[in-house]
Amino acid sequence: MVERIEQAGLQIDKQLADFVANEAVQGIDISAADFWQALAAIMAAHVPTNRALLKKRDDLQARIDAYHKERQGTPHDAAAYKAFLLEIGYLVPEGADFTIETANVDDEIAHIAGPQLVVPIKNARFAVNAANARWGSAGKYDVFCDAISNVSYAEWLYLIMITAISALAVLPSESVAVMVSA
Repeated sequence: MVERIEQAGLQIDKQLADFVANEAVQGIDISAADFWQALAAIMAAHVPTNRALLKKRDDLQARIDAYHKERQGTPHDAAAYKAFLLEIGYLVPEGADFTIETANVDDEIAHIAGPQLVVPIKNARFAVNAANARWGSAGKYDVFCDAISNVSYAEWLYLIMITAISALAVLPSESVAVMVSA
């Protein structure tokens, strides 16, 4: 059984809490309490939105499932199906053309095609590994600081941790305790 402790209102696996307190924040200007407060703030900001999105996803899936059950054994009508998906809001009409401009984007993202931090969110180890692969090498530190000015090395490490662990904020709170302990 996983032993949990309370940190900033979150139920955290004791091993993770010990790691943060005894290793992750050692030698930087951020305390373990500050780290957990930041994570709690991220979760407070994003968990309600995520719950609403998960409910919407479940509602849409239920309507799509019902649509297919009602039509089981009949030939597929692509136009009718598309109209149905538009009606329930699963598909939306294509909007007007637009452009996006960015500044201070490192070459790794701006000029090399490929996924960036695309990981299975239900495995905390993958999220941590992805953040480390993206920003974890000392050689990438200077590139990262170009995008976010005035970032100290300690703050950079802290941002890596917050980025990886904040991925957990998109899970319902009952899953977060499990994920934080993974």
